[in-house]
Amino acid sequence: MPCVSSRMELTLFFLVTFFFAFSSSSQGDVHPDFRLCVVTCVRTVCNGQYQDFMPDSGYLDQLTNWKCLDQCQYDCMWRTVAFFHKNQRKTPQFNGKWPFIRFFGMQEPAAAIFSLMNLFAHVQLLQRFHKKIHSDAPMKNVWIIYGLVSINAWIFSTIFHSRDVPLTEKLDYFSAFSIVVYMFLTFFFRILGSWRSVKRIQWSNLVAIMASVALFFRHVYILNSSERFDYGYNMMINIGVGLLNSICWLFWCYRNWNRKAYVKYAVISIFLLDLAVLLELLDFVPIFWTFDAHALWHLSTVPIHYFWYKFVSEDCEYLLKNEHYDYRKNV
Repeated sequence: MPCVSSRMELTLFFLVTFFFAFSSSSQGDVHPDFRLCVVTCVRTVCNGQYQDFMPDSGYLDQLTNWKCLDQCQYDCMWRTVAFFHKNQRKTPQFNGKWPFIRFFGMQEPAAAIFSLMNLFAHVQLLQRFHKKIHSDAPMKNVWIIYGLVSINAWIFSTIFHSRDVPLTEKLDYFSAFSIVVYMFLTFFFRILGSWRSVKRIQWSNLVAIMASVALFFRHVYILNSSERFDYGYNMMINIGVGLLNSICWLFWCYRNWNRKAYVKYAVISIFLLDLAVLLELLDFVPIFWTFDAHALWHLSTVPIHYFWYKFVSEDCEYLLKNEHYDYRKNV
């Protein structure tokens, strides 16, 4: 029996070590006390079945797929944090993340709730936009798709911050990049004259669409083809395309500032969004183990959507009244 027990402990040790080998290691999860705690927990609490649910796991934990190994890591994380604090050491990160208090099964409750707030804002504003703007208004369908792309991204953001696993992480990052790419595409739609006809798609629009699709899938392919998710590359591409997008829209606003009073709403939203992104550069221990810089960034983006939808609504109405020749013929 001792031999069997030793083999089980050795097997558990290698399983846990194998798991951590493919994680983005940080000071907390590589600490010997943390790893020993996880191995002991899996052996004693999970009976070696680390893929099963905890015996006393609730409905919400099962809904968010918190397995026994996950619960052991969560409990051992807080024990390790207490150990660090007891020895007057700074709060460690675990797998590249700060420790968060789980709330109703949500791994990062503030970021998840703030993602939901962004989601509801888009749903509300898109419904209002659809009802208000005439069906023949130029660019209307372009902005409806923008709303749908944004809704999709905030859904996956909510899922990811509720439960961080490799699949939900990729869906969140790729969906976020889809907004960045599509926003850049809307700029080309606006300047290439897609508003001149609701019924026809110009060749210039098709070229812009194909280039945007190629950019998006190239990004997805590069990140999926590497052994580890390249967070630095992902951040660099998002910031690069996002910054270029801001510069292009601000230049368009500058050219149209004296002719279109509503351009101010675009300028406000762009500047506020660029300022909000600066929160991502901050890195501090979560306040009350709940509010970190990333969660505050999600919170700050909620009111920005109202300025942008105000801009796109008035721009569609402007094109409808002043420059949409096909619509005038149908009146």
